[in-house]
Amino acid sequence: MTREEFKSAIVPLQQPFYRLARWLMNNDEDAEDISQEIILRLWKMRDRVSDYNNIKAFGLKMTRNLCLDHLKKKSRNSVEFQASHDNGHSTDESRMEASDHLNLVKQLIRQLPESQQLVLQLRGVEELEIDEIAEVADMTPNNVRVVLSRARKKLKEQYEKYQ
Repeated sequence: MTREEFKSAIVPLQQPFYRLARWLMNNDEDAEDISQEIILRLWKMRDRVSDYNNIKAFGLKMTRNLCLDHLKKKSRNSVEFQASHDNGHSTDESRMEASDHLNLVKQLIRQLPESQQLVLQLRGVEELEIDEIAEVADMTPNNVRVVLSRARKKLKEQYEKYQ
């Protein structure tokens, strides 16, 4: 793979890598470092990149694994979900209400098992297909569907309890 091919095919994938790392690490600087590290690793293996069917899924899997390695080193026990939510078009009151709802959903997501959190993130935020999620999360596509369904059901039940 030439430099230009790499720039056009791989470098644009840094944003999804960053978003996943940001979600897993809950830290902008660590996420930036990890996403850059993934790009660097892909550059070093650029001659073998074409061997993979889905480079994005492969890179996300690398990102996930690198984040988990960093988290293990820091001896963290849990992963927190973060999302940005200010659209700038609503009133202060409606923004506060939306913020309260978002905080509740984030809190409820944090209570889910890690596999359910990951699948929700990859499907809802990264908008990956089931097969791509399966590859990233080391699951079968059917298992991803089951985990996603259970996570959504549990999230809905818990949200309704608070309403």
